[in-house]
Amino acid sequence: MGSREEMLLDHLTKKTGHMDIDLDLIKPRSKQPRWVFNDKKIQELADSIREHGVIEPVIVRPVPGGTFELIAGERRWRASRLLGNKTIPAVIKEENLSVIQVKVQSLVENVQREGLTPLETAMAIKDIMEESQKTGKKMTMEEAGKLLGFSKVRVHQLLNILKLPGDMLEIFCGREDFNEMHARALMSLKNHPQGQKELFNKISGENLTGQQATEWASRYLANLPAQSTLTKLAGRWKKGFDSFQKEYRKMGLAERQSVIREMEEFVLEAQRMLARLKG
Repeated sequence: MGSREEMLLDHLTKKTGHMDIDLDLIKPRSKQPRWVFNDKKIQELADSIREHGVIEPVIVRPVPGGTFELIAGERRWRASRLLGNKTIPAVIKEENLSVIQVKVQSLVENVQREGLTPLETAMAIKDIMEESQKTGKKMTMEEAGKLLGFSKVRVHQLLNILKLPGDMLEIFCGREDFNEMHARALMSLKNHPQGQKELFNKISGENLTGQQATEWASRYLANLPAQSTLTKLAGRWKKGFDSFQKEYRKMGLAERQSVIREMEEFVLEAQRMLARLKG
């Protein structure tokens, strides 16, 4: 922006705390926390804005070309455009905010005012942590929590949602009636893929509430046959192997070949053990 425009922005924002900006000059962020915009709720918000105006300004920052990037308030921006409004009140943040600062402000604002789903919040937290890692600093869950006003436990709970199978997450993110209780119920069945899939189909097809999903998962686990010592051992081995695969991908060719030879010997030993059991 030119110096004359900067002086005008500075004058207006100091005087009023915000200024009216042409809606066409504001562009939403390409990757923002909210994934789903409910048309009915946008219409309800538009009706409220028609009656009362935009009570809470959106938050933007200047970007090259004389336009603004929307940090928070996309529902208000969409509702205002739906009404055919030309401008919207906006608070203008510093132009030189870091990517992480923009994402943190966007997430905090959305959580407090826009009612993000737990999945959207989890994805935004993951995005912020990954962005931090790009700068060479690995952000812990505790550090992410302090930035966002969450406890470490809360961050862990939210990130756990992302461990659901990809096909479930894909449908999960497109529906506002899926809540955190649904996700926790499904996660309780992570070691039982068949039961997890069955519960997911019931949630999506029969519209189970979060409480009903939790009760269904509890009944499913209670009715499982008792596990033998060998079954438990196999489960621990599989979990360890799944973790080991991440290390395997980082190995060189020679190290991988050594691992494969060890695995082949392990398989042969398992076959010999099975033969002894069969007598």
